[in-house]
Amino acid sequence: MDDRFPTTATIGTIGEPRLRAEDLPLLRGEARFVEDIALPGELRAVFLRSPHAHARILAVRTGAAERSSAVRLVATGSDIQDLGGIPWEVRPPADAAEDELPPVGSPDVAAPQPLMAAPVARFAGEIVAMVVADGENEARDAAELIDADFEALDASANPREAGAQASLWPQAPGNLAFAIRMGDAEAVEEAFARAAHVVSVDCASNRVAGVPLETRGCIGEPSGDRMILHAPIGKPHGVRRTMAGHVFRVAPERIAVKVPDIGGGFGIKNVLYPEHCLTLWAARRLGRPVKWIGRRDECFLSDVGCREQSGRGELALDRDGNILAVRVRSQGNLGAYLAPRGV
Repeated sequence: MDDRFPTTATIGTIGEPRLRAEDLPLLRGEARFVEDIALPGELRAVFLRSPHAHARILAVRTGAAERSSAVRLVATGSDIQDLGGIPWEVRPPADAAEDELPPVGSPDVAAPQPLMAAPVARFAGEIVAMVVADGENEARDAAELIDADFEALDASANPREAGAQASLWPQAPGNLAFAIRMGDAEAVEEAFARAAHVVSVDCASNRVAGVPLETRGCIGEPSGDRMILHAPIGKPHGVRRTMAGHVFRVAPERIAVKVPDIGGGFGIKNVLYPEHCLTLWAARRLGRPVKWIGRRDECFLSDVGCREQSGRGELALDRDGNILAVRVRSQGNLGAYLAPRGV
């Protein structure tokens, strides 16, 4: 019997405290996180990221990095053109029948998120190049040798200002991904027109980073004609399905997603990221496992964010203070891509 896990004798009966299966291994230091996994022949990956929120990539010169003795692979967006991008997965609310809506992931609604930026970077922290070397320090040293030229373009971090900026995508004029309208607009306008008093309040929710104690990380492992991804992913089945169907375009049985212990997530580890796909691609190309462990600074830039909204709420009141109507206008910042959840 494995004494690391509670048994019926230790769990107790109804109304008594229950031990979770993961409690004892965590308390004893027996948990196994992705960074604890060391596969034979493992290489380390490092990513060069855009310092600009919006920029045209003029050149990425990788020759000096490629000449480093410990480097096994240097790749840019031009090297992965045979791979697909990450599609949007959550359908925006719409007043239409299901058979009238475009399919989930349709590029007509929102472009897929590329695994590497090329020829335009659309958020600060977007991947521009990948270096795989014998060790993490060697990979970081080589990444610093990459010489990238950018032409900075207009960008705004304020949703109220974004409508006046040049559109990131042709299908989103004014940088408006989608709009949701609810209620009886005509009746509300009529109530406000005859109101004796109108009061309003402006509210804002700041952008939030999940910041779990364990940063994002993953290992891509080749296994014959299959690929194995080791990663702390909260929803491995969806990640596997998206990688197979949209990125690698293979049968789902060709990809396995193995989840070790997860050191916190808060939602940010539920979705597919470019790093998952790129480590798998590099591992398949090199025939060796490739590990990436995100640093805190790059995870601040590249993890999916949430919450950022600003809005104004208004009340229309009659002379006695009775509420005639409520009107709310709100804007949310989804970032450069609708996929996988907005970054």
